[in-house]
Amino acid sequence: MKFKRIGCAATALAVATSVFSLPASAAGKKKLLVEPATAVNADNEGIAHCHDDGLFAFVKGDFITGFYSITEDDIAAWQESGKFSYTDVKVKGDVDYTKLSYFNNCNGLVNIGTEGNIAKRSMYDFNGTDTLTITKASDSWFGMNDDGYTFESFFDPLYASDVMTITITKPNGKIITVDIAGIMPNPTVNPGQAGYYYFDCYNFVNSNYAGYVFYPSKWETVSETSDGPVYDSEWNLALIGKDGSVETAWSETGDIAVKLGNNRDNCYAFGYMENYSYSKGVISAWELLVCNTDTMEVTKIEDGYYPFISLTDSDSKPVCYNFYRISNIINNKSVITYKNMNNEEKASALYDLSDGKRISDYYSDMVTIDGKMYLVETADGKWGYINSDGELLATFDDAGSFNGDYAPVIKDGKVYLINRKMKAVSEKIEADRVFTVAKDLFGVEIDGEEYFMTYADGVDNTDTPDTPDTPDTPDTPDTPDNTVTSETDGNKGNPDTGAESVAAFAAILLASAGVAALSKKRRK
Repeated sequence: MKFKRIGCAATALAVATSVFSLPASAAGKKKLLVEPATAVNADNEGIAHCHDDGLFAFVKGDFITGFYSITEDDIAAWQESGKFSYTDVKVKGDVDYTKLSYFNNCNGLVNIGTEGNIAKRSMYDFNGTDTLTITKASDSWFGMNDDGYTFESFFDPLYASDVMTITITKPNGKIITVDIAGIMPNPTVNPGQAGYYYFDCYNFVNSNYAGYVFYPSKWETVSETSDGPVYDSEWNLALIGKDGSVETAWSETGDIAVKLGNNRDNCYAFGYMENYSYSKGVISAWELLVCNTDTMEVTKIEDGYYPFISLTDSDSKPVCYNFYRISNIINNKSVITYKNMNNEEKASALYDLSDGKRISDYYSDMVTIDGKMYLVETADGKWGYINSDGELLATFDDAGSFNGDYAPVIKDGKVYLINRKMKAVSEKIEADRVFTVAKDLFGVEIDGEEYFMTYADGVDNTDTPDTPDTPDTPDTPDTPDNTVTSETDGNKGNPDTGAESVAAFAAILLASAGVAALSKKRRK
């Protein structure tokens, strides 16, 4: 049953309008409607949009206390009547609300343990309006893709046998098992290579595959040199079909090492290095490879695994970055993000996956919803947009993604909507921060409190919104130098190398799962 909250919301809107004196703009401009996040629950401390379109969480502190939805019908009714409404979401199944958070890249909930680890995982199905159904819960690791296939494995990453058993549960409840035979390196002999079975299934959406396994099938020391041992190994990326079949998408043999990459949007990225020298702490140049798990094509990314990146036009020495993730894969173009050696800052660029070439400058952040317009953060902290050809179109003090015809921007303390030609189409209101939540639904922060925002038909005034900053033509960044020596502290930020790989393995799994702390700084 739907429960609409209209009366109290209308009152809150009237209060917000009187307090912030929402000024009108030019005739024909769209009117902005705002509603505080607390309108849905007095204790709600912010806007927490879950993975599914329209599904939101009540937030108190850093954790979830319940769920509600704002559907397209709710937004349309708000735009037409001026009365904000939402839909209560009931939960079918057991939900433990003890330190409950969510995965930001699949239909998953997690309970955070006392030491910040994942204590429990739950997967759910959302019917798009008013019901969230828990489909599986476990204290052990498992995942479920958006097609409803659960994917889990049972093995000890250090001392198990050389066969890993994967259990796949289909949406109809049928269970199939898959055995992957590989080599588990002895951690006492090769500590840096322990635990090299990696598996995942997130975001294999409408794909022929349920998940993947990345593993070595051969690992031998053939000789010792002054630079360390020479290995004869074979590494494989296997895609697991929904029927339990196993197909090898990539395999390489020789004196090589491979590092876990990241899986997003039906692609898997991983680092690959020949002539592996481990004993002296020297990191040679890595190649960054991306496997499209729909086509099984593997592409080499031109910047490599350790690019030297300069985010500014200054003469300062470029910073060495590690590969962090691949995301926003649309029309064979993708955002690839790197982090510096201390994980303190990011650098993102747009790539063409058909040939692995970079087609934009580096930015501090980059995200897209439709693959036509990309929201970027410049090195000087401005937010703006590039198109799918990598061209910078305009910058503002703050901005949100395009999801539909319009995007929200802030300039000189005023928020308004722009169209895809970078032209203002709405009135202005005062705000401190802005972000996109869903199609025609935005979020703004005013005096430290978060508000939902949408638009209605035009208002009559002559105050025209400011025009956006026209960006200078950016200089092309320095050509990456893909060689890192021990003088640059090459091992730092790469937990797969060295004796601490066991703890790092757990940390990497957590990172690749994409657990989202409920933060008000989430960008979209």
